Amino acid sequence: MNCKLLFLITILSVSLGLSLKFTEEEEWFNKGCDLLSSGDYKGAIDCYDHALEIAPNMVDAWYNEGVCYKKLGDFQKALVCYYKALSLDPKYMSALQAESVLFYDQKDYEKTIECCDRILSLDSANLDALNRKTSSFYYLGDYEKALDLSDTVLKIDPKSRDAWFNKGNVLFKQKNYEKAMECYDKALEVDPAFASAWFNKGVCLKALFRFDEARVCFDKADSLKNSKFTW
Repeated sequence: MNCKLLFLITILSVSLGLSLKFTEEEEWFNKGCDLLSSGDYKGAIDCYDHALEIAPNMVDAWYNEGVCYKKLGDFQKALVCYYKALSLDPKYMSALQAESVLFYDQKDYEKTIECCDRILSLDSANLDALNRKTSSFYYLGDYEKALDLSDTVLKIDPKSRDAWFNKGNVLFKQKNYEKAMECYDKALEVDPAFASAWFNKGVCLKALFRFDEARVCFDKADSLKNSKFTW
């Protein structure tokens, strides 16, 4: 039982005047969820450890402990927890997504793609996995695959901000600056506050020697970010 589901069940039970009875491991798990929600990640880990001592196959506890370790910046321990959750339930989508994000954040794009493929074997239209796989191919320099995947996403969701952004990045690398800007404009139609799209559009304009227009885009990107972009 995950934290959100537990919260909803608890609220429903209270509203109906019912009392819930939890096992000892569930009590520890519930306390861990409360601490996770409040940002006490070390305290939550301690609670999940207690739950797992009693019930080692409690898959949600493994996953939530992984979330805590990631929040604390201990990516290796987070990965161990995700692996454990997936060994208990290979179709645990939240753990698959978290694992792929972890590899992506560490710039291990080959493993990111492997994780995304596992997600897509269960849900072929999973946009998060498709976009993350697209970005991974882009960073690996496989622009054709990245472009093909961007188009695949846009067939599923023509308003996918990230797909338009990814496609723009590929076209920029191919020095097709006008087409790249069209993609960034599409991304900005969906999300006008998308600072990276404003910045990349500015880079395209700069490459086309349209410096005044480029500066407008860079200024817009700066206004949406805490730190200045440099160009």
